[in-house]
Amino acid sequence: MDRILRWHSHLKKAADTRADLVEIVDLALTVLLHCYHFKEWLVPGTGFNALPTCIQDAYSEVDLRLCQAVANGQKHFRLNNQTIIDVDYMIVREWEPVGPPSLNIVYHFEGKSHHRSLLGLCNACVSRLQSLKAEYENQLN
Repeated sequence: MDRILRWHSHLKKAADTRADLVEIVDLALTVLLHCYHFKEWLVPGTGFNALPTCIQDAYSEVDLRLCQAVANGQKHFRLNNQTIIDVDYMIVREWEPVGPPSLNIVYHFEGKSHHRSLLGLCNACVSRLQSLKAEYENQLN
C-alpha cells in the first residue's frame, strides 16, 4: 500500500502544480496499474477466485473494474476479456471555459456513456484499497 500512496502523492502534487498533462496521465496510469495489482500483493500466489470474499467484492465494484479496464488497456492496447465495463474507453481532455483542461475517462457501462475524472478515479481507488487493506487485516486477526 505504501507504494500506491507514494505514487498517488506524486500524482496529487503534479495535478496541484498543474504539471504537464502527459506527466499527469502517466502518473495516473501508474497509480491505476498499482491499484489493479494490489490484490496480488495483499494475498500473493492466489488466483482471483481463491481470494477472500472481501477482496473479490471490492474488485467487482465499478471503480476497481474501471481501474482494471484502464490498466489492461494500457498494457495490451486493447482488452481481451469482457468485464462489466464495456471494452471501449478513452481518456480525453475536455475544454473548460475557465481553468485548465480536465482529464476525463469516457467509458460505457450498462449501455450508456459515462464521464469520470481520471484523478477522481485514482482517488476513489486508493481510498477503497486503504479500507480494503484494513478490512482484510481485521479478518486475519
